[in-house]
Amino acid sequence: MRNYLKIGWDNDPVEMLKLKSFLNIFEKENLSLTTVFDGPTFDAVSRFQNKYFGDILEPWGHKAPTGFVYILTKKKINEIYCNTVLSLNQADRDEISAFKALLDSQSVFSQSGTISGRGVGYTSPSSASGYRDWE
Repeated sequence: MRNYLKIGWDNDPVEMLKLKSFLNIFEKENLSLTTVFDGPTFDAVSRFQNKYFGDILEPWGHKAPTGFVYILTKKKINEIYCNTVLSLNQADRDEISAFKALLDSQSVFSQSGTISGRGVGYTSPSSASGYRDWE
């Protein structure tokens, strides 16, 4: 996989077919091979993220899947498909660390009742929010 993919985006059709084929073959999903990132695809990506929670979600500080094929989800898909361990570049590592630090700081505020919710950057699949979904 080369691109990041998300429900509601104008995703590359070839990348969508790669994602769905990967999930069908390697994760035993039963997704229709269309170029649309639909609800079943979101759910399948979420299951994949939960299955590999420690590799995909935990480094970001997430406690639940996002359904967003971003840095670590894409990396894990490529590692499984290519049967090799891949490295992140420094910019990706920095982005993940910064986001985790942001979530950690919000968690401190949340415990005092100052901030609540799922955290900055999270949007549900049906949301029209302008916030960027983070993996």
